[in-house]
Amino acid sequence: HVAGLVMFGILSPLLEGIGINAVIPLVSFFLGGGGAATDFVTRTIHTLFAFLHVPFTFRYLLVFIFGLFIARAISVVAFGYIKGWIGADFLGKESEDVLRRALLSSWSFSLKQKIGTMHNTLVRDVQQTGGLLGAVTQTIQSFSGFLVYLLVAMNISPVMTFYTIGGGAVLLFVLRPFVRHARRIGQQTAGVEKQFAQFLSEHIIGMKSIKAAGAEHAAIKNGTAHIRLLRHLSIRQGFVSTMSSSLFQPFAIVLVVLLFLLTYHAPGFNIISFGASLYLIQKIFTFYKRALALRQERRGVQTRP
Repeated sequence: HVAGLVMFGILSPLLEGIGINAVIPLVSFFLGGGGAATDFVTRTIHTLFAFLHVPFTFRYLLVFIFGLFIARAISVVAFGYIKGWIGADFLGKESEDVLRRALLSSWSFSLKQKIGTMHNTLVRDVQQTGGLLGAVTQTIQSFSGFLVYLLVAMNISPVMTFYTIGGGAVLLFVLRPFVRHARRIGQQTAGVEKQFAQFLSEHIIGMKSIKAAGAEHAAIKNGTAHIRLLRHLSIRQGFVSTMSSSLFQPFAIVLVVLLFLLTYHAPGFNIISFGASLYLIQKIFTFYKRALALRQERRGVQTRP
């Protein structure tokens, strides 16, 4: 199934990239340019049409592009189904394994465990591990998509692609402090969550004793302190995440303007190719952004005590 994920993860962006690349000769036909082959992908499509004895015209090229995107939609559905199946199967087997190990553990080991911590391990930690598996499958899709879009973009305009890679590297370097800060917040949140789970378990079990001792207000005060701390950490986490993601769009706009200024006077500049390259560059930056989010999520899961 993982092999299927890799296959469909590559197939989907590959079909979309070829379809976007094929738009260049399509628009050239529309503008009366004849759809002349100017790059490797376009020449390959032209060769395929010649091999199948299909006229390389606007009408047939439009049908070809439409077919590519239909095939891409099917591959996206297949990828989503396999991803969901793997996630559900993993959660089921992992939950059974952790429950079996907990119930069959030695008495001396069980005496040392806190009920809230065990509950969090059996429920929340298993869910978080499933989230980590989801992050891994998403990483497969993101990496394969990034690689395919990168190759197609280089086929259209190598210069613009290299500038984009350099700009993305600079942006990721700028965002490193946000990633480290998010990781520290994730560690604090994990610790507070387990403390709160232990607090709830102890006070639910000892509810009668608390009422008999008249300690309700003290319990409420302690519980409120945990809740407010979790609220504070959640707000900080959301702020850091929003700050890091908000930098992508203005940075991308600045990069597009710079790319236009750098390539406009270059020999062989083509506004159609430039537009197609911008779409692929936008896709590349989407994967940059997704990779940053996955990195934060994966580290948040791995640092849970």
